[in-house]
Amino acid sequence: MNKLSFIIAIIFVFLSSCGNTDEKNADKIVVTNPWIRQAPGNSDLTAGYMLISNYTNYDDKLINASSNCIDSIKLHTTYIDSKELVRMKMLNSLEIKSGMSVDLKPGGHHLMMEGFKCKINNKEIPIKLYFEKYGELTINAAIKKINEENVDHHKHH
Repeated sequence: MNKLSFIIAIIFVFLSSCGNTDEKNADKIVVTNPWIRQAPGNSDLTAGYMLISNYTNYDDKLINASSNCIDSIKLHTTYIDSKELVRMKMLNSLEIKSGMSVDLKPGGHHLMMEGFKCKINNKEIPIKLYFEKYGELTINAAIKKINEENVDHHKHH
């Protein structure tokens, strides 16, 4: 093998290993770090968070969520209104473009949860996410206790 062939072979091996999509996640929607804020005191209202990554070759939408342990799960977003008050509004869906991720996090998009049917001291709660094209995806969301000083105080609609 001459020097040029060797360099071309090295470049080919390097470039073929540079793909940004993990092979095991190809053509999938992947949820990372799903968690639910433990509701404070006797509250029956809390929120769920996660990172949703779309490794498919098509744009998709999160259109619904459900759980045997929770009466109602709705997709919400947090925003600042014209009076600079923190508000939330319900969303019909959340678009996740192909090759992109959407972060459901405190102060942004989240799953609003109300009415617990299971003991909240469980370590995880199963949640089914429904996507317009991808279909159903079941995840297990960890329950996380948040210190009182770290709790966001939202005004609900």
